[in-house]
Amino acid sequence: MINRLKDKYFLLSAITIIMFVFIFTQLIKLQIVDSKEYLAKSESYLSTEEIIQAPRGKILDRYGRPIVTNRLGFSVSFCDTSMSDDKLNDLIVNTVTLFEKNNDEYIDTFPIEYINGEYVFSYGNMSGDELETKVRNSKFAIGISDNYDAAQCIDALKEKFNLDNRYTPEQIRDIIAVRYEMVTRDFKHNGILNFSSDVSINSVSAIEENSEMFLGLRVNSAPVREYVHGSMAAHILGRVGIIYQEEYALLKDSGYGMNAVIGKDGLEKTLEKDIKGTDGKRSVSQSVGEEPKIEETAAISGNNAMLTIDIDLQKTAEKALMETIESIKANSWSVADNAGSDVGGGAVVVMDVKTGEILAMASYPTFDPASFNRDYEALSSDNSKPLFNRALSGTYPPGSVFKVLTTIAALEENIINPYTVIEDKGQYEYYDQVFNCWIYSETGTTHGPMDAVNALKNSCNYFYYEVAKKLGADKIVEYANKMNLGKPTGIEIEGEVAGVLATAEYKETNFNEVWYPGDTLQMAIGQSYNLFTPLQLVNYTSTIANKGTIYQPYLTKCIRDSGTGEIISQAVPIIKNNMFISDTTYDVVTKGMRLVSYDGTASSIFGDFPIETCSKTGSSQVNGGSANGVFVSYAPYVNPQIAISIVVENAGSGSVTAPIAKAIYSEYFNLNPHNSDDLCITDNSLIS
Repeated sequence: MINRLKDKYFLLSAITIIMFVFIFTQLIKLQIVDSKEYLAKSESYLSTEEIIQAPRGKILDRYGRPIVTNRLGFSVSFCDTSMSDDKLNDLIVNTVTLFEKNNDEYIDTFPIEYINGEYVFSYGNMSGDELETKVRNSKFAIGISDNYDAAQCIDALKEKFNLDNRYTPEQIRDIIAVRYEMVTRDFKHNGILNFSSDVSINSVSAIEENSEMFLGLRVNSAPVREYVHGSMAAHILGRVGIIYQEEYALLKDSGYGMNAVIGKDGLEKTLEKDIKGTDGKRSVSQSVGEEPKIEETAAISGNNAMLTIDIDLQKTAEKALMETIESIKANSWSVADNAGSDVGGGAVVVMDVKTGEILAMASYPTFDPASFNRDYEALSSDNSKPLFNRALSGTYPPGSVFKVLTTIAALEENIINPYTVIEDKGQYEYYDQVFNCWIYSETGTTHGPMDAVNALKNSCNYFYYEVAKKLGADKIVEYANKMNLGKPTGIEIEGEVAGVLATAEYKETNFNEVWYPGDTLQMAIGQSYNLFTPLQLVNYTSTIANKGTIYQPYLTKCIRDSGTGEIISQAVPIIKNNMFISDTTYDVVTKGMRLVSYDGTASSIFGDFPIETCSKTGSSQVNGGSANGVFVSYAPYVNPQIAISIVVENAGSGSVTAPIAKAIYSEYFNLNPHNSDDLCITDNSLIS
């Protein structure tokens, strides 16, 4: 018995000694061996680091006048990672309620909404595969089964985030949406979630005055994008926003954080690497018993971008486009067939024929990039498609403006010469089909004998039917390819579509039908399957004006250092193709287009205009609606400087859109002089 007790005491003593040795060893390791490492770690717990957001570079017009600048605003961030779920959830509800009351935008990329009493997958105007991909990626990011429907996702996340039933369904959705951002943006590790980048003074005041209610929020001053002229050039400029998770994965190695503000589309996105600044940093560290140490690295502004756009010309183009569309709508009742009563949106592009510089590009209706996020739901569901950049992404049949190309091809291939006369008989019979000239369909009369100049002036279909029969489809396609029609122009902003060049292959591939001889006749007058963008049409018109040089259109003139004004990079004209146009052909085409302005379908607008203009109108048929109005023009007749293309959906005819071009020419040639309030640097030097 005594021996057993001795054994127990011995074992207990041995365990005690072993534990003492272990603890003593760990103390030596902590205090002596690894003391510096653990000291550094302990001090890091008493330090904070704050990113100072750099201002983006300004965007200026071709004369250095500001289009996009920065103003000082307020950002609000969640900054306390140690809060309990209950406190954090309450803070989120209070913050969202405040922001919605004051109509403040905030980050929300969670693809579930509470609509009509149920949770559904929804995100902006996404649908189909796009929405499905967004939902799948979101489920994966937050660890939710891919098989769950929206309600099951909410139930799983309620449990994950310790949400009880004291919140309404809408509040539950809002809490989960913010918690979703915290998970996907690694809030626990980063220690901060930028919730909003431009907060109203009302919300800031409420947060400051009710600090206990909003404990865990931080308000900072930050640069905010300022669009000086409101909605002007919105489709060109684009917008900025807080980086998405997918974007962060691509940009994190380029110095972007999870709370960075980046260009989302338009030039803001295209010029991102040029106008993005370098963020600064403010570090505060404090050791026990010492004063705080503050280290700050100043933010560096991004470089400034000067565009090819002329502010005054851009404003004029947008105003004229809007007013003309509204005028067509208001006066359509006075037209015999009510043409134009269904008029829709439109686009205008103005180009320097000697360089490819875009001087103005307007799409109507439009939007305000400053309130894009707040207005997104209404904008995306608007049937007039204000977010749609018709200048780059809209494709339209060219109508009779294509007859200029047919004329060029016929003259260059010696199918006709300047003296060839074809008599318009009203109805053209070809392979047991009858094709009417437009004047015969409308009045029962004909144009009579037509040469190439007058065929262009009068837009005589009959003349082009005969030319097309002799020329053949392949030759028309060959010249359209030389003009780069039905192909992207290569402009630097995203969203440009290729359009369609009518060919036998296209018809067979898309409609499983053979190419008929009648298709060639229709193609020659601008009908058939041809679909071109307004940008392609202005490039086409510019090529005619400059006698065959096809430039790549561009919007960025140069990049300048924001501090010194020094030019860092400068655009140079890029020639994509050279299309030979003989002097004879050029003379015929320009005379025909000059007569359209002086004595033809555009003469009511340009007959007595002090600048000699060359034009071509087009009315492209649309199933179930008024014809689209298409108009192309350049000026002056001698030594052309600028080209214009205009498309107005369901305008009724091309001639009714000509007042838009007149307003643009009047501005460009300073026929209506005015004093601009904008600063203008004529030598392209930088405005500070």
